[in-house]
Amino acid sequence: MAARVSKESLEHESIADSGHSLFFYGTLLHPAVLKRVLGHKGTGLRHQPALLDGYTRHHVMDNTYPAVLPWDEAKELFIGMSEPLLEERNVRGSLVTGFSKLDVDLLDIFEGDEYERRLVSVNPLADSQPLSVAAADAGVLFDPISNPWETASVKAHTYVWVKPAKSTLDPAIWSYDTFVRDNLHRWIGSDASRESYTEVDRRRDANNQSIVSGAGQSEATEIAKIVQKLDIVDKRDEAQPPEALSKDSGDKKEKYQFGHAMLPHFCLEKGYVNLNHGSYGSCPRPVFDSAQEMTLKIESKPDYFFRIELFGYMKAVRESLATFINAAHTDEVVMVPNATHGINVILHNLQLKEGDILIGFNTTYVAISSTLRRYADATPTPQLQIITLAFPTTPEAIISTFRKHIEQNVKRTAGTRVVALIDAIISNPGVLLPWEELVQICKENGIVSVVDAAHAIGQIPLDMQRADPDYLVSNCHKWLYTKRSSSILYTPKRNHQSMRWTFPISEGYTSPPNEVKFAEQYEWLGTIDYAPYLSVIPALQFRKELGGEDRIRSYCHGLAREGGSKMAEILGTELMDKDDKFTANMVDVLLPLSEEEIKILPSNVPGIIHTRLLENWHCMSAVYNHNGKIWTRASAQIWIEVSDFEYVARALATICRDLVQEATGSQ
Repeated sequence: MAARVSKESLEHESIADSGHSLFFYGTLLHPAVLKRVLGHKGTGLRHQPALLDGYTRHHVMDNTYPAVLPWDEAKELFIGMSEPLLEERNVRGSLVTGFSKLDVDLLDIFEGDEYERRLVSVNPLADSQPLSVAAADAGVLFDPISNPWETASVKAHTYVWVKPAKSTLDPAIWSYDTFVRDNLHRWIGSDASRESYTEVDRRRDANNQSIVSGAGQSEATEIAKIVQKLDIVDKRDEAQPPEALSKDSGDKKEKYQFGHAMLPHFCLEKGYVNLNHGSYGSCPRPVFDSAQEMTLKIESKPDYFFRIELFGYMKAVRESLATFINAAHTDEVVMVPNATHGINVILHNLQLKEGDILIGFNTTYVAISSTLRRYADATPTPQLQIITLAFPTTPEAIISTFRKHIEQNVKRTAGTRVVALIDAIISNPGVLLPWEELVQICKENGIVSVVDAAHAIGQIPLDMQRADPDYLVSNCHKWLYTKRSSSILYTPKRNHQSMRWTFPISEGYTSPPNEVKFAEQYEWLGTIDYAPYLSVIPALQFRKELGGEDRIRSYCHGLAREGGSKMAEILGTELMDKDDKFTANMVDVLLPLSEEEIKILPSNVPGIIHTRLLENWHCMSAVYNHNGKIWTRASAQIWIEVSDFEYVARALATICRDLVQEATGSQ
């Protein structure tokens, strides 16, 4: 049911000749909510802060939205309680002008029969500006005012509560800031599933119109595209991928359609917008269920599993992975818990001595950087050399920098061992390095190459016989869709004799000079949960059912580029990799914080932003410092659409703005 309309409001509506004016005080203060209701981007609308005097704003019981009442009617809420101060008996909101008749009809439907649209007098507090200026805001923020009643009042429509106040409203004064922090995601995130949106969509469809009155056909087409991408009604079961990725949606033979339609096939909480798949991965439900079944199987007959079945299962896992990465032999692949564990095992086995050289980068993952420092601190003491990479840059520049560093800084005598720790894909920034070229340079210079490919398997093709690194580790629980945690440690047969120790030392250990049986050492490392390792096979099967590696990579890469560009547009910044030289499935976008602003902010800005994204916005995208600036690394995945990037970008824009205001004491 639509909101009631007072007689005075109807009379005023009939004489409006330059568009209708409405005063908003609740959820519609947020531009994204307003545009969602209207079904267009607000072309022609203008907004300005305004004050509605003589009213109070209250929580609607058991809901996240507010209602306003004239103070004379609101008094009954405070019987036996302290009444609001005189200066609190007003409502601050936004005056928006230029609405069409259809816009107003849609707003009436959105508000429902709990409200009546009435004509009121409001005091503008500042000059108006186009609503589009607020497109990247997470709300309408207003400058402080000294005397709001110095400006002349104007007439506008607003929605006043008509249900019995005592039984439906909470006396507590509703806070817009609290709404944005705690509940906005329920209205504009992928969790948004309001019946009011459904009703306004039906009305708009019935009118065959979703644009501002007077908009041209080209604008109508563009707005229709935006509405489609920003369709935040919860339609996960029938959602299709973004229009720009329609190649996938047009493939009717595929069992799975990528985009929000994939969300039911993962274990993510409803409404949680996860652009940080890169950190911990996300296990698909079929893989998770298979792992649970395996756990029950193990528990049903533990001795039978560990003594008889386990070894056959693990060999099948290693065979599958060896084929997947094109290793020459199954026994070149073993399982470890995670990439950090694997690299520690490798470095421990290399038995570095005084005079040996370790080469790392300033972009090396923090835990691995600490590992390198630990070995440089040990006795005997190898030398640690760090190569600096500063993005944006080019692959050619990185290759040249690496080669020059070796030529100019690697000084060795007979017996000196040089080990280079190379990322396949850096964690932060989330960029794909020319790692195979760097491995080749190592070969040319007699340097041991240890490749940290934590983000690689499942995100980029891996061919061990072509790349031929000395060692490589990669997390299967990130991009390959296994249950966490599970990783591969690849060691070609030529290096098996240098890998004498596992961690912890296994019963397969052989003392020198006996031959090292590399794979056998990893068959039993004590009693652990093997279900994550055994989830590799159902994960690989699920990927085949999805359409295979090329289909997954194509969707994610295309989405990373399009979503990242949209984030940069909303934030008013830029991509780190403008030319698509370093992007796989993760994209790095600059945050709107200048160098001067960064200097006055707390040192742990990324951690603060992470907390606010998670606690206030129900979403996540990795944030980090690099090269004097602060960036976000957003991961594309098959359940994500461009609208998710847009939502997170607006959250980041708001958080950055708030941080600067908090640091400067401004509003």
